[in-house]
Amino acid sequence: MENNLYQAVKNRMIAEMNLSINNHPTYAGQVKAVAKYHMGRERPQTSVILDNVTSSREHLSPDDCVGDLWSIVSVAKVGDCPGHSIEWVWEDSYNITKYVKKEDVTATLDSSRRFVQLAHFPVAQGLQNPDLATSVGQISISLNGVNFTPKSLNNDTGLIDLGFTVKSEYPHEIYPALRESSSFSIEMIPPTILVSYYYRDIAPQGYYYLELVDDSSFNVTPMLYVEEEVVVKDMEGSVTEAFLDHINVLEDYIITLYTQRTSKSVKIYWERNFDYTIEPTTGKITFLNPNSEFIGAPGKPTTLYASYRWIGATMGPIAVRPYCVDDTTIKGAVIVFGSRIHKGDKHCIILRSTRERCAHIKGGHYTMSLDWKVSSRDRMTTDELVDHLTSDLWGNRKEHLRSEGLVVEECIATGETEEAYDEATQAMYFQNTISMQLMTEWNKFIPYVENPKKFKYRLEAVSKLSPSYQEIVKEIGKGMNLITDEYSIEYPKASYPYVL
Repeated sequence: MENNLYQAVKNRMIAEMNLSINNHPTYAGQVKAVAKYHMGRERPQTSVILDNVTSSREHLSPDDCVGDLWSIVSVAKVGDCPGHSIEWVWEDSYNITKYVKKEDVTATLDSSRRFVQLAHFPVAQGLQNPDLATSVGQISISLNGVNFTPKSLNNDTGLIDLGFTVKSEYPHEIYPALRESSSFSIEMIPPTILVSYYYRDIAPQGYYYLELVDDSSFNVTPMLYVEEEVVVKDMEGSVTEAFLDHINVLEDYIITLYTQRTSKSVKIYWERNFDYTIEPTTGKITFLNPNSEFIGAPGKPTTLYASYRWIGATMGPIAVRPYCVDDTTIKGAVIVFGSRIHKGDKHCIILRSTRERCAHIKGGHYTMSLDWKVSSRDRMTTDELVDHLTSDLWGNRKEHLRSEGLVVEECIATGETEEAYDEATQAMYFQNTISMQLMTEWNKFIPYVENPKKFKYRLEAVSKLSPSYQEIVKEIGKGMNLITDEYSIEYPKASYPYVL
């Protein structure tokens, strides 16, 4: 749950008020905005104090329903653990994709001088979009400064088909065919291929189990899953075993193996312990029927694909403290800890490769009023500081606060007062009040953690049927008068199907 109420708003606005004070050369370093002064400490001569904060709730709908959240990351509780240590988890949207500008890929030309290889992959669609690229137009490629469109792009491996054979030399410039000087010559230079693109930079997809080993550190154990891994390409009947790319396979979870000749052909699924066996610790697959129709015949090879889950290496212990932000442990996820960290608490952070509907959102708004007391020993200083803070907060800092969910609706000076500093000398404090009204929000995220991989079901219509028409016909045949006797025929009616 993300709740922008007293503590979050007060801390954020005090920091914003101090930034505004530091923009004034006269008061920078001399005046500091605070919440309240300690009774045993001396009051400064010039001060900005947050005197009072009030709030009221704004309902957006009767059931507080906002909608669904689409993201690559979500968090859920584990077992009976309270799940209080993590306040919320958010996707690191500014870093899930990285931009590479004009990468020189000339040295990666293959022997046919037609294909080049990118240094980073998989290739993403663009800024803050982790989905794989679907068009060659989502990358920029040039040959000696001239942009062109390649034939194809393998977004998963970063292999680019240029669509033509790159020559060893090219003209430095393109000149007209006819020249007045017959001695004119064109300079030839070697090719240079530059590519600009975005690539996905997140941790492998899966379930990351986070456990607080004590009040100041935690461990993370990932349970990762692989979908449609190519185990054996162009497999024929001579193949009897294969190895997965990862070890520590979870055999208690769903392990799917199937063969497919082409992308449009039928998938033939394998059954464990009948068509194959697997060693979880090594990832070795042994084929029990190497001559079956599942395996390609000579001259007609097929490809073996696998989808499975495996346990990664445990990370930790990782230091943590209250109100701490961690954006490095799980690349692509920002983890925020609160003040409720306690030993033994567990969380499950779900990371996906693409954005999916991961949580239902309930939320609303708060309308908050903040009263600031600005005081000094002379009237001119008070007025100058109030004018600066009011104009700076409203004119310069309102817009970027809006992007954080803090909408400043009003910021204005509301009244002047005087307070005695020394009764004997009649020295006074001159005070002015800045009234600020802003709107914040609260959101509660209810995660969707279901992830069915494969299921079977059987539908059967179940209902109580009245006597069938065959039985009525039999009664008629026993002597019923079709003209004078009354009778009714009810045909079978199917009820709602039940999943068995």
